Order: sequence, then C-alpha cells, then structure tokens
Amino acid sequence: MPRIRHAVHKAGPSGHMLYTQIMMLTILIALASLTTSLAACSDPPFVAAGGNPDWHDLKGPIPHFCEVPVPVERTVRRLGPPRSKTEAPWLEAIDNVSRDSLYRTIEDLQNFGTRYEFSQGQEDAAEYLAGRLAGLGYEPRFHDYRLSNWDVQGAAFQGDNAWMVLKQGGDNDSGAVLASTDGGETWTTDYLADFGLYAVSAPSPDHVWACGAGGRVLHRAAGTWSLRDTLGSERLEGIEFRDNANGFAAARRGTIYRTGDGGDSWSDTSITQSVLFDIAYPADSLAFACGSSGRIWKWNGANWALESTPTFLPVVDIDFNEAGTWGAAAISEGRVLIWDGSSWTGQNVDARFLSHVQASGDSTLWFGTRDDLLLTHVYSSGDRGATTQEITFPFGLLWRPVEALHTPPGGAVFIGGFEGFLVRRAGPAAPWTFPPLPPEVSHASRNVYADKVGAAKPGEMVILSGHYDSINQRRLSDPAPGADDDASGIAAALETARVLADYPTDRTVRFLFFSGEELGLLGSTVYARDARAGGDAVYADVQVDMIAYPLGEPLRVIANDASDWLLERAAPFVPDSTSAFSVALQVAPEQVYSDHASFWANGYPAVQISETIDIATNPLHTLGDTLGHLELDFAENAVKLIAALTHDLAGPFALAAPVLSAANDGLDVLLSWNEVPGATSYRIERNGVLIAEVAGSVREYRDTGACCGERNYTIAAESGALTSGAGTVTIVSIPESMKPYPNPSTGSTVFIPYQSASPSKIARLGSEVRVSIYSPSGRLVRELAADRQDAYRVGVLEWNGRDTGGESVAAGVYLIKIDNGDTEETRKITLVR
Repeated sequence: MPRIRHAVHKAGPSGHMLYTQIMMLTILIALASLTTSLAACSDPPFVAAGGNPDWHDLKGPIPHFCEVPVPVERTVRRLGPPRSKTEAPWLEAIDNVSRDSLYRTIEDLQNFGTRYEFSQGQEDAAEYLAGRLAGLGYEPRFHDYRLSNWDVQGAAFQGDNAWMVLKQGGDNDSGAVLASTDGGETWTTDYLADFGLYAVSAPSPDHVWACGAGGRVLHRAAGTWSLRDTLGSERLEGIEFRDNANGFAAARRGTIYRTGDGGDSWSDTSITQSVLFDIAYPADSLAFACGSSGRIWKWNGANWALESTPTFLPVVDIDFNEAGTWGAAAISEGRVLIWDGSSWTGQNVDARFLSHVQASGDSTLWFGTRDDLLLTHVYSSGDRGATTQEITFPFGLLWRPVEALHTPPGGAVFIGGFEGFLVRRAGPAAPWTFPPLPPEVSHASRNVYADKVGAAKPGEMVILSGHYDSINQRRLSDPAPGADDDASGIAAALETARVLADYPTDRTVRFLFFSGEELGLLGSTVYARDARAGGDAVYADVQVDMIAYPLGEPLRVIANDASDWLLERAAPFVPDSTSAFSVALQVAPEQVYSDHASFWANGYPAVQISETIDIATNPLHTLGDTLGHLELDFAENAVKLIAALTHDLAGPFALAAPVLSAANDGLDVLLSWNEVPGATSYRIERNGVLIAEVAGSVREYRDTGACCGERNYTIAAESGALTSGAGTVTIVSIPESMKPYPNPSTGSTVFIPYQSASPSKIARLGSEVRVSIYSPSGRLVRELAADRQDAYRVGVLEWNGRDTGGESVAAGVYLIKIDNGDTEETRKITLVR
C-alpha cells in the first residue's frame, strides 16, 4: 500500500473522509517526529506512510481535513449458487491451501527486517521470491527498471543544452547537477554535491548557476563546476540570471541577493521575515519574488515593493513568458495569478493544491497540481488559464509532486518531480517519453515473476500480483516487517502457485511480485506501461494487498466500471451467507491506491482484493505489522477465493483425448497420434498393460513387442493432475504383406503369418489353415496346421527348420504354401546354415 505522499486508504467506503487529515499528519510525524492526536470525521480509514518532505515540498497549508468525498460503491450480488466441485473438479485442489505454508512465507518475508525499496532487505526478498518460485517448479524471471530517491528540483534550457538539479534526503545530504546535450532526451551526471540543490539558471551555454542548502551557489564555467559563493546560511530557493552578469538569488527566510558582475560581488536586501518560494527575472529592470501569505514583491530596477494580490494564501511558484510581457503565479489552494504587464488578477482553476507554473508564448500556461488525495495532475491552457485541459500520461496516475516544469521553444515540454519522476515531450504531436536517470542518481529495481504457460491460449495472460516492498511510516530507516502489507498478498500468490501447479489452464497465469509500491506504485507503473507498449494481452490482473487483519469485516473485491465483470466471475466462489467468512464485491473506481490502478490506467481489467482496513487499529507501516497480529484463518479463506478466481479467469483446461492410429512396420507396430494442447506426457497401454509413458512433445511410439496377432492399444494425455479420455485403436500385428520372417533365416525359428477364411466359407466348411513347406527340389518336407479360427483371424505358425522326421533341412530356398480353405497363397523363404 503506497505511502502518504502518493497514496491513500484502500479500505471501507467511509474511510476516505478522514484521508487527508491522516496523510498530512503522517507527513508532519516524518518531518518533525511530533506526536499528536487526530479527531475522526467518520470511520477511520487506512493511511499510507510518509517520507520526510518539509513545508517547501508542500508549498501551502494543509487542506481541510474532511473534504475528501466518500466513493460511490455498487455491490455486485451473486448470480447463482457457489461453484461446486462436481462442476469444477479442480476446486478440490483449493482445499489444499495451507495455513502453515502461508505462515512460512509471511514469517520469511517479515524476517528481512525491512523491504523498503532502497534497502538490502528488499534485494534479499527479491532473491528469496525467485527461489520460492523455482522451488515450486516455475522459472523465475525479473522485470528490471530503474527508479530514484533523488527529487528533481528544477531545470534550465539553452537550445539543446539543458541542466537539471536534484536533491536526495534533507538539505545537507546530497545534490546533483545533470546535463543534457539533446534537449533533455538523455542525461549524464555533471556534478555531485554534499548538499541539496533547489534551482538552476542558464543565461548562456557557457555560464550556468545553481543554488541550494546553506546559501551555497555553484557556477559552471568552461565546462567545470565550482562552489562560487555562500550567501548567508539559509537555503536558496531560487536563482535567476538575466545574462552572464546580472542575477538574483532568493533565500528561504526573506533575503534577496543580487549581482551585476557575474557573481564577483552580491548585495542583499531583506524584503520579508516570512518565507520566499521562488524568484523570476523577466526583464532588465523587472524582477518578482513570491512567498507566503499571498505576497508577491516587484523589483523596478532599484527597489523592491510589495504587489497587490487577491489572495492571502501562499504563492508557491512564479514564471514569465520569454518576452517578459505576461506571467503567472501558482497559489497553493488551486488558483493562478495572472500578471498582464501592470497588475495581478486571480484565475480559478480546477485544482486543489498547485505546485508549479510555466508561462510561454502569448497565452500558453502549464501548471502542476495535487488533488485532495495528493495525486498530482498536470494541466495546460491556451488562454492563460481561462480554460484548461488535463494531460493524460501513458503511465496513468502521477503520484509524485511536480517540481520542474519547462516548455523550451519548439513546443517541447519537460516535467520533473519527486523521486526521479521525469517525462518529456519533444513537440505537440510527439509521444511522452521517460528519459532515464544516470546510475549515480538512480537505483536498479526489479519486479519478480514466473509463468504457468497456458495450454490453449498462451498469449493471453491472467496476472496474480502483490507487492513485496514494505515501509515504516515513522522513519524509513526503521524496521518494516510488512507482514500484512503485503507479505500476506505475496503469500497468497505463492500458495496459489503451489496448489494449482498441476492444473493446467487455457491462458497463461503470471505470478507477479512488484517492487516500489510504497513509493507510489512504481514497479507496477513501469510494468503496466511496458505491457501496453509491448502489446501484451493481459486478460485480467488480480491484485492482492493485505488479506490477514480483518477485524471481523469482510474481504473486499474491488473493481472499476470497466472491470465490474470480474466481480461476476468472483461471485460463484463467494461463500454463502451462513459462512463466518464474508466477501463484499464492490465497484469503487476511486480505490486507486494499490498496484491494480496501474492496470486500470493502461486499459487492462483488474480487481483489488483486500481486507476492510481500520486505520485506528491496523498496524500497517509500523514496526507492529508482524505475523503475531494476523488472522490466518481469514487469510486461508481469502486465498481459496483468490486461487479459485485466478484459475477460473485463466480458464480451467480439459485435456482432449488423443486420436490414435496404428500401422504394422515389419515386426513392430508403429503408433502415432495428434498433439493434445497442454499435454505434458502420454500414457500408452497394450491389451490393458502399460507399455510406455512418453513426453508431451512425442507424437509416435514403436511397439517392438507387438507381434503377433490382435492388439488393443489405448493412449491418454496427462498434465499434472489431469488425465484425458483414452484414444483407442485395434490392429492385427503381423509383418508387412504377411511374409514369413525372418527372411533369410538360420532355420531355428521361422514365423509364418496366415489369415483364416471368409465368414461364409467358415460357416459352410469350417476353417483349418494348412501350411505346406516344400524343398528346393519340390519335395514336401513338412506340414503345419492351425486350429479352427474366426473369420479373417490373423495368426502365426512357427517352423523350426526340420522335416517331418525331425531332421534339420538343408540350406536353400523353400516354398511355403498357405491354404485356409478359401484362398491359397505361396511364399518363399531362404534358409542359411
């Protein structure tokens, strides 16, 4: 379940009303280690954990705590009685779900101590999961991607040259400057600092400035960065150079620094005792600074003066078009201020929590916002904010706040934000791309998965997913056992993989474990985006996130409107109303706070399966989320439903009976059959006796022990616990063309095939087959006779190479005459001595 900055309650319908209060409180706890109490507006919801942002990150007051709407939910009622095992025999396997197995998985995962994205515990957990999948007979694989815990703070462009500043952790942790020579498509690390960086300005390709913590100013000249100045001790929030000589820097606590000689000297002016957020320098004798309480200050070339603005709320960002003829400023509570060259007027926009603005051309405006649930949205306007259009990104929801928003000439758009968020569009008609961050400021992560390949439709995929990372909302370095969130979901997927291993399906089942969920669905965002880009046919995703701390409330299966058919598929596996284990099937599209939302965003059907969560008592995202708090009886029943739904969606597979044919081939019988989709082996019997088991890739079998006479063969396809019906064939096993054999022969034993007379002949005269053997000179040397036979009965008489008196006959070519009373045939055989 994602942490506070990116996510929210995944629990009951009434919980959303308190979400914002809990979220913002958690941020304060992470920031200042404060303890406070929280008054409930309604039933308490679930809240995800916070990182350690500060008020600079929030750039505005806390929203009103109880304004988040309760989602509308539609309950799906059962369409019929529970599915019976007679109707679906594979359901018998579901009874093998083991609490001991669930216990083992959850215990193993919680014992990693923490599985936070950047921890060794998560790396170890990934290897552990790969090993578990291999132990169950699957081939584990990794879906690799890169993410970052560096926050993009600002960027500056000069043609195709661009620079970007980042920070990691607090002010005095780490900072970096990245550089690009292709307009932001690719980036390299240009400079690493031991303090956070917050703004960058590039008056020319030869002179680039950056500022950050402790009043520090960096300067890039002749391709080399150096620490140029330290302006006071406060963090510098913004820096803006008009040309190589003239520039401003804004300190957080109200001081403006100015240079007119390229940084050789700086003058300082304290314009407020409050907070400054940004500075802009649109013309030679015109500059603006913005800050708390609705304040905007204007510099007229000589002095700073407070402007009149129609707001008392924080003005968090300010920007002007290229010509400096108009500008815009963002107000935290969802308004934009527009400067028309002489004064500021307010413009309402459909946004809750603005963080960044960008003005360009005559009237183009871009801005980043966060809504009541702190999801980030990006809007554009062609009329200075009078009308707006939300940008739809190919990855779906945006969980990271926007801190860098730029529109270089030519229609390009560049957006950056928290935790390495970076997207770029080269022009109005170009697609959105995701420039990778260099390894110095990014982290290799991976989703873990294995496939149970479908027998009939292997290209279609049903995904059973959970997230294996965990988090402690108090402090990221604290242990985060994550037993319920979400070791329980991982345990459900592994147990499903175990109990259904021997039951093939039409579609492929992918058991998929995401990383980065607690950072804002990072692993699933990349996975679902890549799946769509690659044209993967995802039939459905079943996302399991927290199923073992129910507190007497039902298990929830949640879909959006486009996925509500999945609830109908789940309904037959829901226990009847007399069961102590209850399930609520609900349509709640607002519940986007787990990895299923990444599939929704990319057009794939998905459901989230979770307990009903009570934030007042659930110890998620704390040291207390351990195995000892869980109810494994509830989890066991949940896994049975999860396994049944997953298998049913994948299409329970029934093996077809092979079509068997047989032909004589010399002394042998050659059996052949068609391919049976999904078969892993074939079982062959002759006259009721098992003679062979062959692999599923084999299509024929030679029976060297067939001779001679009538043989009844059966063959059945097998796959795990499944066995098909039998394919059958009956054949009279004789050598080709009824010839004596072996030929030539040493005379020790000669086999002489024969066939009895027609039915009509036998009815009149009976049938006794006589075989006469003549020497090369024409002398009768031996007569053999067969007992009475059924019509067309094939048999074999044996001659030992001796005459009537028992003496061995000489070498030579002997004539064999076969008379069945209906027909007479002659054969030859050569004896060698």
